[in-house]
Amino acid sequence: QEQTSQTTTTTDTPTLTDTDILAISTAEGVESVTGIISDRATVQYLAQTVTVTVEGIDPSAWNTMTTSELASGRLLESGETTSVLVGNSIANGMFDYNLTVDTQIRIGSKTFTIVGILEESGTGSFGGDDRTIFMTIKAAREIVTDLDNNEYSSIQVKVTDTNAIDQTIENVEQVLYTARMVTSDTADFTVTSPTSM
Repeated sequence: QEQTSQTTTTTDTPTLTDTDILAISTAEGVESVTGIISDRATVQYLAQTVTVTVEGIDPSAWNTMTTSELASGRLLESGETTSVLVGNSIANGMFDYNLTVDTQIRIGSKTFTIVGILEESGTGSFGGDDRTIFMTIKAAREIVTDLDNNEYSSIQVKVTDTNAIDQTIENVEQVLYTARMVTSDTADFTVTSPTSM
């Protein structure tokens, strides 16, 4: 059984772009890379409105990287623009009535159908899927409007060897220093992993 783990790269400003994804993909120890966009958004179900984190993902990459399990339904598929995957805490307890697969919810000004609900994953940055709604990047770009089409909030990385995660993080940092023309003192990004938190 192959062991994989994730690291995440985030910036305050300037943003992460396709160029950063390409650079990270060349770092030794990196198996795959995907850009993610995220923001807070209002979600309406029946007469209730809550504000939660919405993440735009590339299902072809995210589905192979996530450690989250499905409680019901299915994962997102590439090309879907009106489907969402809902974290457990949002589905169970955030609204007066629990959300289920095939339920329609309104995010921003758009209606989405829930195709899957995730198992409870816990807390923390990497277990924060409980309080997140996932959709394809294409759908999220209509809700998260402060990023250009080639910009991302974070970049998720799958490493080839979890025993070498610290070395892989260092490798990712080195390629980003070069690509972004910064040093460790002037770095405008942060690389984190579940083990470093």
